[in-house]
Amino acid sequence: MAFPPFLDILEYIEREEFDEVIISTPGPLGLAALAASRLFGLDVKGIYHTDFPRYIQHFTDDEALGEMTAGYMSWFYGNMQTVFVSSAAYRTQLMDWGIPRERLVDLPHGVSLERFSPDYRDLDFWSRFNVNGGFKFLYVGRVSREKNLEALFKAFLELEDQEPGATLIVVGDGPHFEELSKGYPQANIVFTGCLRDEALSRAYAGADAFVFPSLTDTFGNVVLEAQASGLPAIVANEGGPREIILDGETGWVVDPRESGAWTAAMRRVMRDASARQRMAERAREHARTHDWGHALNCFLQRGQRA
Repeated sequence: MAFPPFLDILEYIEREEFDEVIISTPGPLGLAALAASRLFGLDVKGIYHTDFPRYIQHFTDDEALGEMTAGYMSWFYGNMQTVFVSSAAYRTQLMDWGIPRERLVDLPHGVSLERFSPDYRDLDFWSRFNVNGGFKFLYVGRVSREKNLEALFKAFLELEDQEPGATLIVVGDGPHFEELSKGYPQANIVFTGCLRDEALSRAYAGADAFVFPSLTDTFGNVVLEAQASGLPAIVANEGGPREIILDGETGWVVDPRESGAWTAAMRRVMRDASARQRMAERAREHARTHDWGHALNCFLQRGQRA
């Protein structure tokens, strides 16, 4: 953990004559920014984009630590005049922590429609990973416990018992990469590690459907990237990603606690090619409403009104 040079921060704020400070992390740098803002009497706005209480609880299996983290987050964001929040679900959470509704402002998100596009589809891309030509489910993100990946693996293996021939591709790295890659050595579960730039664009465009089982994401930009790439997506009904999906139009929102729900949704997207194509087209169309230019304009306008 890095501790920022507080005196340098004070000198920088004074020299540049800032009018307000926007804090994007509740860690040491965020605390330093909050203290500096108080000293100079500046307006403070914050961005709530990580569900740290649930992350801490997942990593430690300690409910008390999760509650302590929630208390800290409530205090930290309670010191701000405005808090940008990524989804309605987390707006409700912040209100439950005692932050007034009038301080909460929707945070727009965007996606590059040039970087993520069906135009990157390359039939030979997956050969380097020894992936066959069958149906490809894609996950992109951190390979860590809070992403609920083991529930996805279980659902996929149940699907394979019923209808073999698909591949589940996991793109990303994280603290549980080695553990999970060794724990699921099946040939049809492929761990690529981290992919960047054009390789990531081709990974999205070269898949058939996107799966994102996380219950703790405040938004889930990877879901937007998948939709921009022309993929229908299956997400959980908890957290922010469900608010990106038009259920039944651009993908499906499933209850992860309902036995067989993930397997049924994956089987449905595999079986119905015509519905999958309609969803792919609708997903790309929906992603166009999240262009980064539009998102930035909304952010600036909402920030000025707050």
